Amino acid sequence: MNIFIFLGIVFLITFVLGHVLEKIRIPWIFSTLLLGVALSLHNPFTSITQSAPFALMSQIGLYLLLFIIGFELNIPKLIKSGKFIITATFTIEISEMIFIGTLLHFLFSLSWPIAFILALSFATIGEAILLPMLEEFKMVKTKLGQMILGIATFDDVFEIFVLLGIIFLAPYFINSTSPQTTDPLLIPSLLMFAGLLIFILFTVKKLKKEVSLMKVPDIAAVLPLVFAVFFIFVGIDGSEGIHLAVLGALFAGMITKALLPTHYIEEVEPQIKTITYGLFAPIFFLQIGLETNAEYLFSNFWIIILIVVVAKTVKILSSYLIGKKELGSRKSIFMGVALGVRFSTSIVFLKLLLDSHIITNNIYSIMIGTSILFKFIVPLVLAALVKKWHLGQHTANHQIQA
Repeated sequence: MNIFIFLGIVFLITFVLGHVLEKIRIPWIFSTLLLGVALSLHNPFTSITQSAPFALMSQIGLYLLLFIIGFELNIPKLIKSGKFIITATFTIEISEMIFIGTLLHFLFSLSWPIAFILALSFATIGEAILLPMLEEFKMVKTKLGQMILGIATFDDVFEIFVLLGIIFLAPYFINSTSPQTTDPLLIPSLLMFAGLLIFILFTVKKLKKEVSLMKVPDIAAVLPLVFAVFFIFVGIDGSEGIHLAVLGALFAGMITKALLPTHYIEEVEPQIKTITYGLFAPIFFLQIGLETNAEYLFSNFWIIILIVVVAKTVKILSSYLIGKKELGSRKSIFMGVALGVRFSTSIVFLKLLLDSHIITNNIYSIMIGTSILFKFIVPLVLAALVKKWHLGQHTANHQIQA
């Protein structure tokens, strides 16, 4: 079997299994992750999945997901976030970092910095999943829905700090026998990145005006410009490995959004996401599953249950304590459950930690297992709470009981 037939079968399975997962409110793209975990038990296609073309497509998927994070980052909106949203986000995230980080420290004998970075990477919120779920429950325009989405959006600040921690801080605290991953070109490359970013941001208004004057017959003709920025920033750092490339992908997303006029952004963004999630991201998630040690995961399932219970307890309790006065008891509990939704960002961070030899494959496998379990638990619990407490119907009329 060649790589084209293999990918054809993978995408066919993704289509069928993804359709089933969507019925229980789980994003279809995680079907490839589940397929990868299954193949990790017995993979007769190692000649394909360990080939250079497959690895390159998976790596492009990783960078494109980081590009989208940067593209969707709205710094002015984050700055204008309300006091409650900022306070709630910091309270919830710091609580998770402390309690989950402490658990991971003792479970896996990790150093405290690594345990805290791993806890924060695990605690990121998937607003891409939250939005359609809240729309289904008719809660997007309610006060509760807006606060949940506001916290999920402000969580992007923590995502940036986690990414910077993985790149610049975590390698200095590796407590394994793995070779040191710190690149001597890291600091010079960072300075080069910073200078280039500042230069572009200062000249972006002029460049944006030039782009807006372009007569583009088809919006797809703008994509070459977008991908030119993407690939240049991914490859320009000059260092080995992925440390600066991931930051380059993030910066590329931020610069592209600043560069394009609003009417271009509205049309280009769906196309970028289609290319990412339709082609490259499934291959990335398949790679994630293939790198999982499924045997270790299943034999240590109690650890996954323990982490899930602690993580969910901390999320709900901290949400309850910070939100009961503002929202009431039921709403604050619902908010805690909803904020437990995770998407691609946490998995991207876990992949970066593994590739940088900061965590072992066993730890990586356990954390992937917890992410998978959360994907099944949270949507079902949210649907049950909406039905039991009549949240969807009553919030629309602002009549929820506290």
